[in-house]
Amino acid sequence: MDLTKECKREQNPAENANILSKLTFSFTCGLFRKGLRKNLGDEDIYKPMKRYNATLLGNQLEEEWENQPKKTPLRFFWCLLKVFGVQFIYLGFILIIIDVPLNMAKPILKGKIVSYFNKDRNGMSEETVYYYAVLLIGCCVMGSFFFNCYIFAFELVTLRLKIAITSLLYRKSLRLNSTFTSKSASGQAVTLITKDVDMLDFALYVIPRLAEGVVNTIIMLYMMYLQIGVSAFTGAVALVVVIPLQ
Repeated sequence: MDLTKECKREQNPAENANILSKLTFSFTCGLFRKGLRKNLGDEDIYKPMKRYNATLLGNQLEEEWENQPKKTPLRFFWCLLKVFGVQFIYLGFILIIIDVPLNMAKPILKGKIVSYFNKDRNGMSEETVYYYAVLLIGCCVMGSFFFNCYIFAFELVTLRLKIAITSLLYRKSLRLNSTFTSKSASGQAVTLITKDVDMLDFALYVIPRLAEGVVNTIIMLYMMYLQIGVSAFTGAVALVVVIPLQ
């Protein structure tokens, strides 16, 4: 590959896309149209957006690394938390605020629909059942739409995190002396960049899901308590005891 030859790329359409375009992913239509006319090549890749610049993200993380006291426990973790923590916390709050009500509404609406087919029907009319069915369909559609947008936003934030870590590791590896590199430290750095950094996706995805699960459990436990009383806690305790075994 000729590194001296700079490839001129088009500006990424997501750079100036409005909120509606980002929510519906319509900014990708141009790339799909181009793919229908011809096979996509390296020259069709858009220019990286400014907020994903490796130099900028690496500088931010390195600056925070230098500001942290050297003997601080979990020094690298606190660096990541200060640089990217607010973004992940923001996404976590959005997940809890939007996804939890949708998850709670689905079983309730299903129960209302099923109760219509009981003999007594509790005075429920056919129009009411249609109303519940429309709400259930709306919850499913909104849940699917929100999940796609959340995953896309989460992957973008995770991408910035991985770019910053990879840039910092690359800079540190270039500063290793020949004595240290002879002890396979360079191979460890390559492993960190190519394999271990990619594992952050799963770890960071699970953390907000765990928080959401706790909120869902508390709400469902309260709703079960209103229906069957103290017996609801027996099932909850059995469930919590089994979790560590899994």
